[in-house]
Amino acid sequence: MKIREIIVPAKITYPRLNRGLTLIEVMLSILLLTIVVIGTSGYRYYSAMDARRAIKHETAARIASLLNEGWRGIVPLGNDPYDPAILNGFIPDFTIGTFGNGPAVPDGFELLNGTNYRVVSGNTNYYVTMSYQVADTDSLDSTHDRMILNIQVAWPITTQEVSYTTTDYKIFAMTTYAERGRP
Repeated sequence: MKIREIIVPAKITYPRLNRGLTLIEVMLSILLLTIVVIGTSGYRYYSAMDARRAIKHETAARIASLLNEGWRGIVPLGNDPYDPAILNGFIPDFTIGTFGNGPAVPDGFELLNGTNYRVVSGNTNYYVTMSYQVADTDSLDSTHDRMILNIQVAWPITTQEVSYTTTDYKIFAMTTYAERGRP
């Protein structure tokens, strides 16, 4: 054994216990956090937008139901035309008036009072077409007519509405039957 080998010890390395994060690790963690935050905010945006659309759809269905029930209550009284404008003032945040255009009248149906209607509810315009058709009355006596009542309510897809066109609106339709002439 040589003396030199005994006197000079081998180089000792110590592990680094207080090691910090490298720049690459910091950049990757920031990138990952950014992706998560952007994904979450996109989810929140689309869920809020879908909630607004659902509220408009629900309001259109309620308008159609309200007009339908009012119209069905008038039909049995005879030939008196139903005027939906009588609802003005009874329901808060609800205004109805005549309007020039709206959803198309189905084939074979006649437009009620020869006009369409516009309902304003919740700062949104809803365009209403109310039409009817006298059904086949062969099975009924001459004093009773079965009527088919059709109500279509359209509302804008976007928040910006310029004029009514069928491509910019969604439509909720409701059809029901009533018998005219029943006491």
